[in-house]
Amino acid sequence: MGNGNEGGESSFSIRSGSGGNADQLRIEEYEIEYALHGPCARCEVSASIMSTKESYVNLTDRDTKDEKTKLKLTYKLSPKTTLTFSGTILDTKYRSSIFSDYKETRGEIKLQYKPNKHWVFSLFATVEKRDNEELLNNFRDDYSEKIQGVSIRYRL
Repeated sequence: MGNGNEGGESSFSIRSGSGGNADQLRIEEYEIEYALHGPCARCEVSASIMSTKESYVNLTDRDTKDEKTKLKLTYKLSPKTTLTFSGTILDTKYRSSIFSDYKETRGEIKLQYKPNKHWVFSLFATVEKRDNEELLNNFRDDYSEKIQGVSIRYRL
């Protein structure tokens, strides 16, 4: 799910599916999002489902299909301050058995302050976990990560 030109403090990593090799790539992406301004006047709840398919011309063993589900709750503390809770599940399947399919789950809380149209200050904490669905070459690439940070942005 894109958020315009705002960028983000943290997002799922973009894979380099070609592994350093050049190839032509076809990407199909579908997304459905529903946002609701409720259950209170200061709340916004949104849910989205996204499907992405990457198909390579020559490196077909790198073809992938991603299914992503996201739920987000934003609460407006003041006209300039928001508190956001979000949860995301990403399920990635490879066409070939050379790579291991995996599932990533992510939870995030973010406090954001926009004093004017140029400055944005954020505090965030993220928990991310990745589980591979199979053992590949006697190695399991599971991990769990906790990320905290501060972001200061200036937009022209």
